Amino acid sequence: MSASEMICFSRYLSSLVGFSIKEDNPTWKLYILFRRIIAIVTSPQIDKAHIIQLELLVSDFLLLYIDLYGPLKYKFHNMLHLGRSLRKYGPLIYTWCMRFESKHK
Repeated sequence: MSASEMICFSRYLSSLVGFSIKEDNPTWKLYILFRRIIAIVTSPQIDKAHIIQLELLVSDFLLLYIDLYGPLKYKFHNMLHLGRSLRKYGPLIYTWCMRFESKHK
């Protein structure tokens, strides 16, 4: 899957299979946290409340990931810097390079 296809898939997975998964499933909870993080990071408008919520979601996501799968990979550590990046640069959707991902075929 390409990066843009992966984003679309992660956004709509819950619509496709969410009805058949129990809400207390820890892997499903991890997915829902990730989906909420993606929603904030790709939002065209951000305020301070969103940044605070994002930092809490990232913390919950990382702790649950460690409980489920063990030590984090470095790319997960980078999630800790999303709040600071949003404060410094504003909505990250305006600085991303998704268009150039299409060149990686």
